[in-house]
Amino acid sequence: MTVPASPPAPPDRASDPANAIAALLAPYLGPNAAREALRDFCTRALAISPESLTWSMVPSLAASLQPAMRTLLGTEAADRLTAELLAMGQVP
Repeated sequence: MTVPASPPAPPDRASDPANAIAALLAPYLGPNAAREALRDFCTRALAISPESLTWSMVPSLAASLQPAMRTLLGTEAADRLTAELLAMGQVP
């Protein structure tokens, strides 16, 4: 699995959180796997559909994704991705 050299630009907070997070995950997992991982973790960890995801839920989603991302991407890349997700979930 390849890890992008530089992370994508942070999304606009006006955008849909699910689409923004899928776009952030896509360089690491590919677009289809990113959408599936988001769906799976929203359902398992938050008991919601991705369409119901709000920005305030992003920190919980990031915490639930981190162990799987460490396995897939390695600690450094997963921690960087988690930090990006946590930054996305912060209230401006």
